[in-house]
Amino acid sequence: MPSEANFTFDSANHEALAQALQSRFDHVRQTEERVEFDLLDTFDGRIFGAGAILAKRSDRYILEALMSGQPIAALSVSRRVSFRFAGDFPASPLADNLSALIKMRALLPIAHVRRTRRVMGLLNADQKTVARAVIDLYSLAEADETIGACQLLAVKGYPKAHQAACEAVADLVLPAQQPPIKALLAQNGTALDSYSKKIDLVLDPQASATETIRLILARLLTIMQVNQAGIIEDIDTEFLHDFRVASRKSRSLLSQVKGVLSPEVSSELQGHLKQLGRMTNNLRDLDVYLLKKKHYAGMLPVWLQPGLVPLFRSIQRRRRAAYLQVCRNMTNPEFEKALATIRAITERDPAELNAKADDGQSTLSVAQMVIAKTFRKLIKKGRRITAQSPDEALHKLRIDCKKMRYLLEFFDSLFPSETMTGLIKSLKNLQTLLGDFNDLSVQQTFLKTHLEAIRPTGASATLHTAATGGLISQLHQQQQRLRQAFFAVFDQFDDTTVHRKFETICQSTSKEKH
Repeated sequence: MPSEANFTFDSANHEALAQALQSRFDHVRQTEERVEFDLLDTFDGRIFGAGAILAKRSDRYILEALMSGQPIAALSVSRRVSFRFAGDFPASPLADNLSALIKMRALLPIAHVRRTRRVMGLLNADQKTVARAVIDLYSLAEADETIGACQLLAVKGYPKAHQAACEAVADLVLPAQQPPIKALLAQNGTALDSYSKKIDLVLDPQASATETIRLILARLLTIMQVNQAGIIEDIDTEFLHDFRVASRKSRSLLSQVKGVLSPEVSSELQGHLKQLGRMTNNLRDLDVYLLKKKHYAGMLPVWLQPGLVPLFRSIQRRRRAAYLQVCRNMTNPEFEKALATIRAITERDPAELNAKADDGQSTLSVAQMVIAKTFRKLIKKGRRITAQSPDEALHKLRIDCKKMRYLLEFFDSLFPSETMTGLIKSLKNLQTLLGDFNDLSVQQTFLKTHLEAIRPTGASATLHTAATGGLISQLHQQQQRLRQAFFAVFDQFDDTTVHRKFETICQSTSKEKH
């Protein structure tokens, strides 16, 4: 039997459960604690998904294991202090854990939880602890339902005692199918794992390509709409990021599968999607600069870092203006009309969306065709890159990588998961390098423009100029290192093994690399 057994029980049997354990052992030592706490997590449930919960009491944050409720890390704070991001917490093990779990996402209040916990040490005749029991009652402040959870823990060297404890409560408990907090939230209509930015569709390979494209577009539109409120409320930058990625994926899909939807439908969708993406470009760029604030400072000597303060003040002001403009756009009737039009198109009968050239193409055949075509184009462009190629050539290759990545994600369920996982991993290394390369190019251009606008009016302006120039120099050096690293990373992708995997899923006859 495992050294830890987790059960659920009817809360009405709370006392009966404790008495059943007491009757089986010679002595029992027990404590009882009643607490209330705010359950915090990110919009996409990152803490919950990692098998933990974050509880905030009046003056204490506690990270606990989801199933057992055992503490992982804790931090005592002033009652008046509240933290929103991992970086807001003072240096501590709790901050380190949260930084790894939630990254740049904001903490949100999920529910107010009440918990009564009884911890029982089960002793033998020699008054040695031979097993332990933790009996919890969970409820939400705004609901009447209570969930009971019992954990029986073995003590090393006393396996029979653990067995006896399990037998004592056998008639009162059932094996836990899910953590008590998850069951409690689900009982009250809250699911922390309900949001995903992934496509998560199991496609029918023989379904018409038109129907499949319609399904994928509808799913991507849902992701966009789910994130809209978070953008307007300015909760964290990931809402805008997920919105933009879903919009970009939709446009990429339409451009890749030409001939499946009618030209009129495709053109109308592209027009609306371009409008939605364009209006958020500036805000996203400024968000990226602010997210890199600490990283940028760390690239400069300590004495030069204060020179970046005016830069980030300027970015913050511009970011505020860009955010307000996005809010105006997203609350404009024209924005809602565009979303409604896209939704209406995705809800049409596939026959109304179908291009004459489609001629009943299956999802599988279209997927194989566009993946093979994009892969060949990607390899051809990559092999043309030389040490003298302009930045624009690597930028275009980056876009092709992104299109390839999206296709693999769209049609992932059609092919063996092991093969697709390997291909996505191989592509990701190349895409990451090219993405970083392009970001560094864009950042340098932005900073050069900012540098030219600095007015030399004193010591502070001199420091500002030096810091900005120093940052540009550091970014340029990083970009050059990535350019040099490109060839080795591309060769890893342009590899016989990778080619064979693509040929396997595409049933193509593309030539292997020599």
